[in-house]
Amino acid sequence: MKLNYHKLLFIVIASLMIVGCNDSDESKSSNQVPNVNFSFQANKLSVVFYDKTSDDGTIISREWNFGDGSPIINSQTTEQRHSYNDFKTYEVTLKVTDDKGQTGSFTQNLILKKPIGIIYTQQNKIDFGKVYFGNETNRTLIIKNTGNDEIQKLYINSYPTNVDFTFSLAENISLTPNESTELNIQFFPSILGNQNVNLIIGADNYEIEPQIIKISGTGVSNNLVIDIKLETNNSKILKGWPIVLPIEIKRGNRPYECIINWGDTQIDSKLIESNSFSTYTHTYSDYSDYEIEINVTDYFDQIFNYKHFISVSDHKIYTNTIGMNFVKIPAGIFMMGSPFDELGRNNNETLHEVTLTKDYYIQSTEITKAQWRVLMGYDSSEYNYCNDNDYPVDDITWEEVQEFISKLNQKEGVSFYRLPTEAEWEYAARARTTTALANGDISVTDCEFDANLDAIAWYCGNSYSTFSLGASPVAQKLPNAWGLYDMHGNVWELCNDWAQDWLHGNYDYGNTPVTDPVGPISGSRHVERGGSWFFGASECRSAQRTFLLNFHVLDVGARLVFYANNE
Repeated sequence: MKLNYHKLLFIVIASLMIVGCNDSDESKSSNQVPNVNFSFQANKLSVVFYDKTSDDGTIISREWNFGDGSPIINSQTTEQRHSYNDFKTYEVTLKVTDDKGQTGSFTQNLILKKPIGIIYTQQNKIDFGKVYFGNETNRTLIIKNTGNDEIQKLYINSYPTNVDFTFSLAENISLTPNESTELNIQFFPSILGNQNVNLIIGADNYEIEPQIIKISGTGVSNNLVIDIKLETNNSKILKGWPIVLPIEIKRGNRPYECIINWGDTQIDSKLIESNSFSTYTHTYSDYSDYEIEINVTDYFDQIFNYKHFISVSDHKIYTNTIGMNFVKIPAGIFMMGSPFDELGRNNNETLHEVTLTKDYYIQSTEITKAQWRVLMGYDSSEYNYCNDNDYPVDDITWEEVQEFISKLNQKEGVSFYRLPTEAEWEYAARARTTTALANGDISVTDCEFDANLDAIAWYCGNSYSTFSLGASPVAQKLPNAWGLYDMHGNVWELCNDWAQDWLHGNYDYGNTPVTDPVGPISGSRHVERGGSWFFGASECRSAQRTFLLNFHVLDVGARLVFYANNE
């Protein structure tokens, strides 16, 4: 074989070049210095350092010089903790050595600042503007700690001293960072004109800078404004009923002496503060016309005089504060029940003599939906219409009526309203008549047309149509001789009486004369009277009796009574 010297020479030269390159890289790698760096995280005087050095080798030694004269620390880990004694600037150095013997170092300044709370308010000026003399106005100021340390025990001072500005801050309030609290500021001008005060908000931490808030306001003159409204209807009240006189001071000076001369022998006197509401109650014991005179004296001894006339009499018709009309029914004697030959009669209607010894007032209509809503705040009815204020409330229970009565008594300041007894109801329904209806007898017992019933009542014979189902507005039919509407039909009317032992047939009156009967002392059901739009002619008779458990029925309502002398 012939040796190719040119080819051999090329191979030798190339090999030498490759060896030379490898030697150069190894030399460069073995001489590389570690790239030293570190970071830290400070919490007041306690600092955690983190080694961020990058190196091809393995770090075998770390020397920390914390710059505060403490001994140098040799550490094997990348994290090192150190505590300083003072808040100032330190020069910190980290020196590292790797497993190839290479070393490197890095130095940076560590600045430790003392943490401090900062009092912050969004407003540095509060102007109350014009405030009526003697009236109080309030503002709220938010105080927040926007620093990085706790604010200990906030305090407030003001200068110059001014009693018309008052400041309310809870005692011993401390705020952690980002925590806030409220300062209430009141301006109650007792003099006229501009007033200014500087509010200082500071803390027990002496190094925390106080904040100064400029407070201003102007007291302006005004006339005393009083709102007086008698809670009566048309200035007429009944003997023994309380008259309620609310007096509201809407603005003015402080305080006020209010003297009320009721026009009889009683004079009331009371001090009333501004922006306040007071109620006086008085009861007249005699029938007469009275002049109520009210004198209010303001801060400047100005006297404001108001007069109102009231009539206390034996009114035949009385209207209360929610628009319920009541008709006075005279005491008397009547035959309760029905004769044996009355069409549609039931066997629990034994005819007997009843004496009612006291005059009483009975509502001229059934309780309306509007009256129910005023006190109860809800609709209980099965049928509701767009404009149904004058419809009788229905679908109510005896217990719900008791709640309505309680609220009405409370509103009127009395305890007299109640449901009628069976005897009171039938006596009022008959209006001294002895026939099945207040205007005559019935000719049918069911839903067929009956002329007498159609004239005074809504019953099944005139209450069903393609477009209507349910009760009708009150007082649309003719009243009876005493001015009472819908005593027959429309809705059944609850009475105060229990219906005792009705399941066993022992629920008749008996035939013995009675005086002011109130019914059984207990039972499982209550009596209801008068029939309804759902029933026929026989159920709408004056003597008809039925009984209701305590559950909702769509055609059951009520009307109320009270004694004329409020007994």
